[in-house]
Order: sequence, then structure tokens, then C-alpha cells
Amino acid sequence: MLAAGIDLGGRTTGTTAMAWVNGPAGTRPRVREVRAGATLRSDAQVLTELGQPGVVALDAPLTLPHPVVCSDADCPECFPEDGATPAYGSRPNLDGVTAWKAVGHVEKGPMATVMLAGIAFRAIYLARLLRRAGLRVIEAWPMGAYRAIARSPEVSSRGDEGDDEWRRALLATRVDGLEGAVRPGERAERDRLDAIAAAYVGWLWLGRRARSVPPGADRDGEAIWIP
Repeated sequence: MLAAGIDLGGRTTGTTAMAWVNGPAGTRPRVREVRAGATLRSDAQVLTELGQPGVVALDAPLTLPHPVVCSDADCPECFPEDGATPAYGSRPNLDGVTAWKAVGHVEKGPMATVMLAGIAFRAIYLARLLRRAGLRVIEAWPMGAYRAIARSPEVSSRGDEGDDEWRRALLATRVDGLEGAVRPGERAERDRLDAIAAAYVGWLWLGRRARSVPPGADRDGEAIWIP
């Protein structure tokens, strides 16, 4: 099972990193390759470099809050009878505290969608481009993946939560070939590690072992996927 993960940056700012994780179901997957930098700056370059993985896990919002995209002047969700203002800055069913608590995530949840709008706009278009090319695309959140791994009883993570050492130590409990794929202190180390985390989630998804937020979401519906 071959899965790709993308830690998406802006077209001309930030770093886009891409990783591939491969391995049969029921085994420990191995990092096959990691790339980052200028060769992934445009959407066309990303598509060209991807190849044909079984799924692409994107570390970026793939949907926008309903009130942002709705054009119905009489929409009861956007204009409820009680006059309440809808949550147009985030996706409550995906980013909300309740959804994440339902999968045992008690830490801080994902950043509000509005704070990631620039990346979200690119990701939404990129996902459409990849699907037009016949690829399956899912949304992943590496920090949610790291924390899910950290809660495993057999895992003892090193470093402070969120730093590169912590991310690397957690990934090393789940994938092989990490040391050869990303060197400590390497340029864009965190972007590369997050791309691997996303790819690992994609690999689990291929084997029907990933969990969805919200719990029980359809594989073709709106969801964020974690281990």
C-alpha cells in the first residue's frame, strides 16, 4: 500500500513537503522518499511529482465553513430563527472541541479554518486537481496524529510536545526508514516530518485502520483522519 502525504505551503511562500510511505497491510510501513522545496511550488509540479499513490493525505483544510460558501439568502443554517450568528470562521463538525473529544483528543484542537484560509484555498483547488487525475484525497492533521500516537500505552516520547525531536520520536514508533529520510536539523525538517505523518495516516486509511473526526464519518465524506 503506497500513500503520499503533503504538508502544504503557499505557492511562493513557506515550504511544501511531500512524503511517500509504503508497505503491506499488517506490517510496519517504510518511508520511501521525502521531498521539499522549490520543485513543489506550483500545483502542477505537485501533481507531476506525486506519481500514483493509493491515496494522498493533505495537511490542510479541504472544505470551508458552510456559511462562507452558501449563497441561499433564506438558509436556515446561516440565518437561524433565534438570530444566532453561525460559526463562519471554523467548521464545528471537524474543528470543534466536541468532535475531537469524541476520539479522545483532550488537547487543543485544530486551528480555526479562517486562520488557515490561504492554505485552505490552495488545498481545496489542489484536491480537485488531484481527483481529476484519478487520485483519492483525504484531509489529515499531523498534530492530531502525533497526539494519537503519544497516547498509546507503549509509547514514551522524547522532547517537548510539538518540537521536532518529539515529532521524530513518535513517528519512529510507527514507520521504518525515518532516519535515512529526514536528517535532524535538515532544512524544513518539521515540514518533512509532518508530510511523513500525513502519509502514515493515508497508509492507515488504505488499510481501513484510520479513525475519522467526526467519529464514524464516511470515507468519501467530510472528515479529518488520524491514527
